[in-house]
Amino acid sequence: MVEWRLGVGMIEQIVDARTFHAGMVKTALAAPMGAEARPRTIGPFGLVAHALPREVEPLGVPPDYDVRPHPHIGLAAITYVLEGHVTHRDSLGSCVELGPGAMGYMVAGRGIVHSERFERLRALGGRLELVQILMPLPDGAEDAEPSFEAIDPSRVPTHTEGGAIVRRLAAGAEGGDAPVRFPAPLFLWDIELAPGARHHLPDGIGERAVYVLRGAIELAGARVDAQRVALLREGPASVEAGEAGGPARLLAFGGAPPGPRYFWWNFLSSSLERLEEAKAAWREGRTPLPPGDTESFTPAPPDAARPLLRLNAAE
Repeated sequence: MVEWRLGVGMIEQIVDARTFHAGMVKTALAAPMGAEARPRTIGPFGLVAHALPREVEPLGVPPDYDVRPHPHIGLAAITYVLEGHVTHRDSLGSCVELGPGAMGYMVAGRGIVHSERFERLRALGGRLELVQILMPLPDGAEDAEPSFEAIDPSRVPTHTEGGAIVRRLAAGAEGGDAPVRFPAPLFLWDIELAPGARHHLPDGIGERAVYVLRGAIELAGARVDAQRVALLREGPASVEAGEAGGPARLLAFGGAPPGPRYFWWNFLSSSLERLEEAKAAWREGRTPLPPGDTESFTPAPPDAARPLLRLNAAE
């Protein structure tokens, strides 16, 4: 059940992340926010999906656990592995295994096809938890050249202060020391808080939100539990783990929102015509698959199975 809280100090809204199952994976969806018929991004964050922790036995992963090759246009994607390993392949020829703390940063731009397979987990078993993020590219960059970059945890700036560990994962192209540089203002931080620890959030960067991965935090006098999202108003704000509540971990993110976008299946675009072109190319087999991963792919669903959404639609 979703609970909305309005007007609590700096907090505009607190909402339960929507949860769903994709095969064996239970996922909490922190973005988009708003009514299902009129969803909105949080800054440029069009989708923030937390694959909740899962332990599997060796040889206990069925084939449908993998994410088979599928296409994207008009967006940038971050895969952030918290636990476990995932193997990324794409139509550019990339093939890399991402381990704990690593990120994959993919710019789909004019078009890319990729897969995510859990080969190590299937063979050895273990624990898996990750976050996947889709961000509409800003106007003028939607048809950028596609690219992929694997980011080792050693490249992520990590700051420790007063019981808070802050990993600065992503920033806009013009500022910040994060390894992911997005072509519009944004920030993405992974924050761990010891009991009683507090950390200030950036201000003056546009829309902001926090999503609690585990534990619970205090924010502007309100409690925000795990798998809940708090959308913040402008102004100074800080997150705190209560002395009696144990440690907490959260994602803080936000930035400048893009204009209206069409969102259908894996495609994000300001142009309905461009989206339809990409859909037809995939259905007709005109889009190349990742080298070394051509045995199967994810077919596009029927149009009626996936409603066409408008993100940030005008009133």
